[in-house]
Amino acid sequence: MSDTPLLSVQDLQVHFSVSTPTGRGTVHAVENISFDLRRGETLGLVGESGSGKSTIANALMRLETPTAGKLLLDGKDVTRVKGRELKELRRRIAMVFQDPFSALNPRQTVGASVAEPLVVHGLAGAASSRRARVNELFGLVGLPERFADRYPHELSGGQRQRVCIARALAGEPDIIILDEATASLDVSVQAQIMNLLKRLQADLGLTHLFVAHDLAAVEYMSHRVLVMYLGRLMELSPKVELYRAPGHPYTQALLSAIPLADPLQERNRERTLLQGDVPSPLNPPSGCVFRTRCPLAISECADVVPEPVVLGEDHVAACIRTAEVPLLNR
Repeated sequence: MSDTPLLSVQDLQVHFSVSTPTGRGTVHAVENISFDLRRGETLGLVGESGSGKSTIANALMRLETPTAGKLLLDGKDVTRVKGRELKELRRRIAMVFQDPFSALNPRQTVGASVAEPLVVHGLAGAASSRRARVNELFGLVGLPERFADRYPHELSGGQRQRVCIARALAGEPDIIILDEATASLDVSVQAQIMNLLKRLQADLGLTHLFVAHDLAAVEYMSHRVLVMYLGRLMELSPKVELYRAPGHPYTQALLSAIPLADPLQERNRERTLLQGDVPSPLNPPSGCVFRTRCPLAISECADVVPEPVVLGEDHVAACIRTAEVPLLNR
């Protein structure tokens, strides 16, 4: 893994104008998020539903247009690229979605679906060359070549997700965004897919953005972890440091919900339970957006949007009381 950023996200904002009972409103889906994605690493992106994880993923693919901020790929600003440059961006950054059945055309063989990026990006000319490349991709993801002539409904969920991974690899991308790519699979199949992704990353030098709710899966897959809440960065840290000593009360609450293997330790541990629901992104709280559910909140939290505080090498947390966050009993 290199320390050189392959992708640099700078002060990214994504807002949506929506209709409300009283007129128009603005959904603050992502607010001033900055991070680097380093060549060869897996960055885990976690947070509750509505935190903005998938919006970031869509913005990186330019499926959503950023309201403000910059996206730099290999140092080049791709925030507003169009036409041929946008097509090249979508070759270099591929995505694997949560539901592999919905991601595949039910009227098309899975081999034809995998061949589509080859045609779109001009990576294989003759039909025989495309078929040979599809067979090679099926081998990479652990599927028999004969499966290329099957339709999505003829495959299991895990097999369909392998097809989606093969299609993502077809464009020879630098980055693969995995948007809850294992969430819809059985536990044993999740493990197989995660091991496949790690092997492909090692063999092909891929860079991953791993979007997930499952903190145990994120711990297994990631080198670094970015924690989000209501569109804002709460914490960014190397995986080992974050799971050992989280610096933000929200991270601490998320990690305390992970079950422990030792029944006695699990029974006697202290948990941080969050009260209430996530506020609406149409009307986020003033100051720190987490303050309405934070066990450490004080009056100052309503007035100050906390800046990330450096806690260690490559470890920051956006909380004015970060020094008081208790260590986890893990």
